[in-house]
Amino acid sequence: MAFVACTGWKVLVDNFDVAPIRRVTGIIWHLLQPVLCGVIGADVNFSHWTLPRTALYAFCILIGLAVRLGSAVLSTLKMPFTIGERIFVALSWLPKGTVQAALAPMAYEHALAKNNTSEIELAEDVVKISVMAIVFLAPFGAMIMMLTGPRLLKRISSDAIEERRLQSLRVLTMKVKSPRKRENPADRIDENQE
Repeated sequence: MAFVACTGWKVLVDNFDVAPIRRVTGIIWHLLQPVLCGVIGADVNFSHWTLPRTALYAFCILIGLAVRLGSAVLSTLKMPFTIGERIFVALSWLPKGTVQAALAPMAYEHALAKNNTSEIELAEDVVKISVMAIVFLAPFGAMIMMLTGPRLLKRISSDAIEERRLQSLRVLTMKVKSPRKRENPADRIDENQE
């Protein structure tokens, strides 16, 4: 997302209407969200959850969040973003649960097909961590983006957009190294013969 924002959105000078895109995306999401959550929820039995294991799942999720937030900040260091934009990118990298909802049941089905009890227990742990991530982080991440977006992201003028574009081009041209001219051994032989 940071790459797309840095290379594409900042060079848009003309206003464009995003209402049709929002409508279509909203309709698709409202149709697919129950399916994704229903697929993962079919394999979960909450009566087998224990407090120590649930705490371990929460700890795993917090470690993952810390790594993701750190990666988001590092990915925007060389970009011409404001501090608010960097914070928003980091917050928008919170997992929303769609990947977990899609992949966790696949791991569980794969373990069931092998009929190996140790793999089935590990796959159940993966499903339970995914359920926790979906239940808690999906609404939390959406709320954070809705609340922080208007405060952290500001519309800028077309002159500021052009200045940012030029600044990023300057940074890119500094990184490009000029290729060294290779000597051709045949040229050296020709010079020696003269």
